Amino acid sequence: MLSAFATTLFSMVAFSASAVYMINGLAALLVIAVALPALAWVERSPLLTGIGVLFAAFSLHTNLSGLSVSVVGFAVPLQVRVLVDVAMPAAVPILGGVIALVEPRRAAR
Repeated sequence: MLSAFATTLFSMVAFSASAVYMINGLAALLVIAVALPALAWVERSPLLTGIGVLFAAFSLHTNLSGLSVSVVGFAVPLQVRVLVDVAMPAAVPILGGVIALVEPRRAAR
């Protein structure tokens, strides 16, 4: 019981410390990026593993630099810049869901 508490406390401190270094403040994406490969390991799904790796890569890029400055610049409102930054990581699970939806139908033929 104590080790579970210590592990939880350590992980909270580690994620909080890493969030300080993230420029765009979207550290919640990294929490999801860690959870997806863990779920893929439990489910033993190669498709989910690929989605998790891609999501982690795009989330890390979004947190460190993002696309908003190079695509829309600084002259637009903050909401538009955040939308542009989050669009790429959001597209990865949606695309993976579409592939998972189509794949069983292709295998049944």
